Amino acid sequence: RKGLRVHDNAALLTACEGSSHVYPVFCLDPWFVASGAVGPVRLRFLCEALADLDASLRSRGSRLIVLHGKPEEEIPRALREWGVGRH
Repeated sequence: RKGLRVHDNAALLTACEGSSHVYPVFCLDPWFVASGAVGPVRLRFLCEALADLDASLRSRGSRLIVLHGKPEEEIPRALREWGVGRH
């Protein structure tokens, strides 16, 4: 939820500048929405920030991949589906 702009996230900026392909992933945890800790205004701000980040990444030849679900389940599932492993 923090560092959702490329220029605010030094690691992401460096990755974008130093790699031919970078595919950042954001996982929207249903707990975040259902917990009551976030209202509609904050959720709209998050969605707008994610859209801005995606636009910024696309201008650099990348994109933001948004997953929905529990991060501890969705990220490993997506990595398996994409055939990503440790090298």
